[in-house]
Amino acid sequence: MKISTKKINVNVITGFLGVGKTSLIKTLLQHKPDNETWAVLVNEFGQVGIDASLMSAKDKAAGELLIKQVPGGCLCCAAGLPTQVAISQLIQQAKPDRILIEPTGLGHPKQIIQTLCNEYFSPVLQLDSVITLIDATKVADEKYALNDTFIQQARVADVVIASKSETYGDNDLSSLSDWLSVIGAFPQHTIAGTLPLQTEALTQLQNLICHPSTFTSRIAAKPIQTQRTSFVAPQAPGLFTDNNLVEPTLLADIDWQGEMMQYFTHQQQEYVSHGWVFAPEVSFGFDRFMTWVKSQQHANVVRLKGAVITYDGILGVNWVDSDLCLSELDETFDSRVEIIVNESNPCAQPFDKAQVEQALLGCIGGH
Repeated sequence: MKISTKKINVNVITGFLGVGKTSLIKTLLQHKPDNETWAVLVNEFGQVGIDASLMSAKDKAAGELLIKQVPGGCLCCAAGLPTQVAISQLIQQAKPDRILIEPTGLGHPKQIIQTLCNEYFSPVLQLDSVITLIDATKVADEKYALNDTFIQQARVADVVIASKSETYGDNDLSSLSDWLSVIGAFPQHTIAGTLPLQTEALTQLQNLICHPSTFTSRIAAKPIQTQRTSFVAPQAPGLFTDNNLVEPTLLADIDWQGEMMQYFTHQQQEYVSHGWVFAPEVSFGFDRFMTWVKSQQHANVVRLKGAVITYDGILGVNWVDSDLCLSELDETFDSRVEIIVNESNPCAQPFDKAQVEQALLGCIGGH
């Protein structure tokens, strides 16, 4: 890699599932300096990769933004090889002034920070503020407050954004501050705000993202990973194919061979993702698809999202914490839907993948 005299600024934006990371990145992209080129590296827990479709098509078309996805939860893995490949490609293709990295909400961000600071990237990249989004109402729930990933995401933060502040009670912000102290997290700044951030909070964050991260002085850089990796090719597909071993970065190059849908799954501890990718010519009836979405909001479903081609346009859907958000998208190559399930919930009805999939297929066609 050719080393530039000017380092590329990098921000890691982390936080648990559904806390608003993608929404925050969209806001930052909308207000980025006009004379700068930015790139975004998105890592999703599931295999199918949806979040990049929710980014700004306008900026991508103008050549001011390059978005790369690393699906399958591997951005934060110990090996770090997918990270190094993806970042190297972003640097070579976009020559960006700034890179925003969004790790999966179920991953430890410390590994990606170590990779950014290793001997390969440190001459090229300047790690600026690490931003962690936290819903302050969650720290009163032991399911979150004692969760190792939730804790580690807070500990790496230079800046904590207390998101969804419109839902807070009188004591939620003070409870967040107390919890941060208890777990040994000492961010330099805390911003409370709704998403998208309003003018005052956004201006404060725009200034803070340019500050060098202080966390780098407290970790050892991660050595360069030199080992090769491989994957097992999937079996010959039928009309509907289950692909658990497909290389995530190859999803855009699926050879459909007459199929109309492929299914992907990924598991990490108690969380399981179920993802469906549909052939580009497949379209959904909007009303039937929305009925299906609402029928999936069970106690064990922690996240549902999709980028779906309907007869009424391209629909972006994001459901988490009983909050359903719909958006109209400018473009997508195909339709993708993903559900993330917490299998450890003893009170929830077991997730029936076959039944859910059959109901989803029933939304295809018609208006």
